[in-house]
Amino acid sequence: MKERRPALIIALLLCLGITACGKSVPEPASSSQVTPPISNRVVAVQAGDFYYYADQVQRDLDMLLDNYELAGVILSEEDRAAAAQETLNGYATRVLVKAQLQKLGLNKIDNNTLYALRNEAQKSYDAYWQKFRNSDSSAGYSDEELTSYLEENGINIDYFFEELKTNYELQQIMDYYKVEVNVTDEDIDHFYKENYVQPCRERYEKNIPLFEEEVICGDYDSAYVPDGFRILYQIVIPVPEDIRNELTRIETEATTQAKDAEEAYNKIASYVIDGKDTASLEETYRNAMNRIDELNVEYGRLWQSVLKSTSDECDQLYARLKDGESFEDLMQDYNPDNALIYHAKSQRWSEELMAGAASLNKKGDYSQPTLCSDGVHILYYYDDIPGGETKLENEEDRSYLRELLLQQRSLEELEELTHPWAEEFGLITDISTLKY
Repeated sequence: MKERRPALIIALLLCLGITACGKSVPEPASSSQVTPPISNRVVAVQAGDFYYYADQVQRDLDMLLDNYELAGVILSEEDRAAAAQETLNGYATRVLVKAQLQKLGLNKIDNNTLYALRNEAQKSYDAYWQKFRNSDSSAGYSDEELTSYLEENGINIDYFFEELKTNYELQQIMDYYKVEVNVTDEDIDHFYKENYVQPCRERYEKNIPLFEEEVICGDYDSAYVPDGFRILYQIVIPVPEDIRNELTRIETEATTQAKDAEEAYNKIASYVIDGKDTASLEETYRNAMNRIDELNVEYGRLWQSVLKSTSDECDQLYARLKDGESFEDLMQDYNPDNALIYHAKSQRWSEELMAGAASLNKKGDYSQPTLCSDGVHILYYYDDIPGGETKLENEEDRSYLRELLLQQRSLEELEELTHPWAEEFGLITDISTLKY
């Protein structure tokens, strides 16, 4: 499988609180003060008896950076450094919470709770594994290969267990200090617009070709559609085989003539330098160029005959449309999935296809026969994709953003709460252990 972690991994782990954001932690001590409990692993964050290794923090930083990449967000070096510091701050909050719980005598988790967390971790892993199994990202791979891939990326039952245990500890400290975090529907809408809509607007609003490349033809999602697009259905009547064969013959001969003309032209230049007679070469060159002109005329005449040769089939289609048959039903006899996304500023379609699309004024209109490189197109104006913000109407999406916002606000509150504990527990963070 490709090394870049798929979006499904990132989306799920974000919900589990991988990322942190908000206020910065106190100035870290120098990295020389960090003593790894295990000699062959480097510690990135430590407070009291608690620590996190650099590879643990790096894994989550990589996921955060990959999430930006998958969303089409280009980060500057300064942005990447901020993301590294943000991830490190999150882990600083974790170790300070662990240290404070130990000081308060609240760091012992009873066996029943541990058992429940382990069961929940198993369920979370199984659900995630199945969700990933059903995704396009895992197509073509066996169950064993999928499990191995997730393991290589640090995604296993132990991972979910440790995250659930950490979340349990964070909730403990919030309960102890009576820290409450609430999220309203208005908060979710604002969060969505600020973190999803606005970045997409800035990226795509004035760049239709980029939107087409990354969203329409690529794997990116966008919470903003620039200007608005049209969905056009189309029926394509292929170029008749006898005409296609003759066109191919002309193309082949024209290529040969062009090669002969080029060779003669190059020899003429060298003959002139050497003082040799160029008459025969000039004749060869003229004959080749004249033949190319003849072939171009023949090709154009033959190409225009495509419209005439397909006119009967086109007339039958228009008659069936006039009699009340739907365009979608007629498509079934050709390519039922043949649709295109059209915009007046598109750079993906030929001039002929753009002209045919531009002739449609309202939904339900269909075009006159439009001759393109692959045949005769009849276009049908099916629907609009409105420009502007993509509405947040899916309840699953709202729930996801609610959890994400709750997690973010909880971490902000926890960073503020734990800030005074940094000196007491000798907090050490070492950003130099991370690659970004």
